[in-house]
Amino acid sequence: MIRLTLPYPETCVEFDGAKHSRGGYGVLRHAGKLVRAHRLAYCQAHGVSLAEIDGKSVRHKCDNPPCINPAHLQLGTHTDNMRDMAERGRNRQPKGVRNAKAKLTEQQVRDVRAMLAAGFSQRRVAADFSIDRSVVCRIHTRKIWGHLS
Repeated sequence: MIRLTLPYPETCVEFDGAKHSRGGYGVLRHAGKLVRAHRLAYCQAHGVSLAEIDGKSVRHKCDNPPCINPAHLQLGTHTDNMRDMAERGRNRQPKGVRNAKAKLTEQQVRDVRAMLAAGFSQRRVAADFSIDRSVVCRIHTRKIWGHLS
């Protein structure tokens, strides 16, 4: 059980129990289940059950994952949460060759684009570079490697 009394402090109140290994969120057992502490703190402060907020995100206004201060928490959608992440610069997906999943070098991507500009089919380009045609399409539309000119 998490106990915070009104008025809530202005500063973060960090959960002092166990932390999830990914992201640093506080976790605890509640009603036989492992739950994130900030979700439970939100529910207790707003008089709702965990079931009532199922499918919703409890977002941190303070951008501090272990914080359980209800004044720093707000309910939203997954899309809201992803927007928060992007606005706060936490979407640290490595770009280009720094991404462990990259199959091509920057020069190869330039070559793919040059071949497409010269009129080669996506199927032919994919075969030449031993990659799937969908990858060639995403390079062409700049859904991937968009940072590369």
